Amino acid sequence: MYNSIREITPTNIDSRVETGPTRIGKDHCGLFIRGDNCFGYALALEAILTQREDRVDPLHIHTLQELLEHLQSTNEGLRRLVENQMNDRIPGLKQMTDEQLAQEIANRRSMLDQMVGNLYSDILAYEITIIEREIGNRAERDQLN
Repeated sequence: MYNSIREITPTNIDSRVETGPTRIGKDHCGLFIRGDNCFGYALALEAILTQREDRVDPLHIHTLQELLEHLQSTNEGLRRLVENQMNDRIPGLKQMTDEQLAQEIANRRSMLDQMVGNLYSDILAYEITIIEREIGNRAERDQLN
């Protein structure tokens, strides 16, 4: 869910900076958007905000989900809170069966549907990502064995 924050100092600014969370010097983390990404974000936002259903396609939704992920990735306070408390938030994660993990995701998605747009919804979304990663890690281990 969270993208890595690029650290930029005056000595390494001459390299290509990709769209995503960026910190320049000791300033707060912000979002840098490359010019080639701006056009896609603008088209998707315009289609959604003007509610022109004839102009909204799945690519717009994907593009805005990507933008939302970049924006959420700049929230360093939330990132620290979640990373510091994640083990306590999902006790027994590693010991859960696949069925239990699927049920945990379903429970959190149900709660998330009821409370979009506040800090707790961001934490729920991150917890879902953590559980999905655990499922993915198990699948990779199973393929290797």
